[in-house]
Amino acid sequence: MTQGIIQKPGVARAALARIALSKCQKGKNIMLFIGHWRIASGNRNAVIERFAKTGGQPPDGIKLLGRWHDVANGTGISISEADDASAMARWVLEWSDLMDMEVHPALNDEQLGAVLAGLQPK
Repeated sequence: MTQGIIQKPGVARAALARIALSKCQKGKNIMLFIGHWRIASGNRNAVIERFAKTGGQPPDGIKLLGRWHDVANGTGISISEADDASAMARWVLEWSDLMDMEVHPALNDEQLGAVLAGLQPK
């Protein structure tokens, strides 16, 4: 069964997202999120202005672990943690008028190992 997931990465991403979200109860479990953005055409100066004013800081409930920018291409990635997916939705909505954004739940090696162990035939 594990092999089927590897051969179908879209299925794997969706399955892992469902598992991660189902295990997150506000205030009990910390979830990792991977964010990716691309500055929409013509919005560079507006993004610079907003970032200069806000520092791009996340709202309450999110801890930004790291953020990396590809200035030449107007893209970037971030790793954050939160115990509430709605906090991530708020953050995306604060910027999605200027940038195309994607945020996905992520698992570390230990969490993924536990998921894969549960898929092994018994």
